[in-house]
Amino acid sequence: MTNTPLWPGYRDPADPFLGQGSTPTSFHLRSRARRIEREGMTKFDQGRLESIWIKRARRGPMDPVDEARLLAGRGIEGNVEQNGWRQITVISAEAWDRMRDALRADIDPSARRANLLIRGVDLRDTRGRILHVGPCRIELRGETRPCERMDEAHPGLRDAMRPDWNGGAFGVILDTGVIRLGDPVRLA
Repeated sequence: MTNTPLWPGYRDPADPFLGQGSTPTSFHLRSRARRIEREGMTKFDQGRLESIWIKRARRGPMDPVDEARLLAGRGIEGNVEQNGWRQITVISAEAWDRMRDALRADIDPSARRANLLIRGVDLRDTRGRILHVGPCRIELRGETRPCERMDEAHPGLRDAMRPDWNGGAFGVILDTGVIRLGDPVRLA
C-alpha cells in the first residue's frame, strides 16, 4: 500500500482507509491525513543505517564493519548469536544521543553492544513490526533490556536505557542479504 496510486484508478485492496470498491479520491486522502495527524500514525518511519557491529565472542569486543551479511533465520554471519530468538539487536541513534546528553558523557554507541545503529526510526513499542534495512527485513520481537555491562561502560547508563525502549530492540532476520552503511531503513 502506498500513499499515491500506482496508476490512475488503482485501488489497493489492503488499504484499510478505503471501503470495498472505493478508489482513492481527494476526500479519502484528506480523511487519511486527518486520521494520521489525529492518531499520530505514520505509514513508514524512514531513516538510514549508521553503524554495524559484529560480536565474534561472548563478552568480546564489538567489531565495526562497513557491511554485513544477514542470514535468514540465523543471524549475522560471523556474529556469536545465531539461530535464536534474538538474532540481531538494533538501537536508535536519537535515543542514544538523548541518553548521552542526559548523562553528560561522550559514550561511544558500540558500548550498547547492539549490532545496528539506525537514525530516523523510532523503535519504541515496535514488537511485531517489520524493520526494513537495505534489502533485508527484520521482525522485531521485543525490547532489548539493558544488562549490568552498561554500567561498566558508564555509571548510570543502565538506568538511562530502561524507559521508552532506549535500549533498542531485538529481532529475527527474515531475508538473507548484505546490508551496508548508509542503507535506507524503514519501519512497516
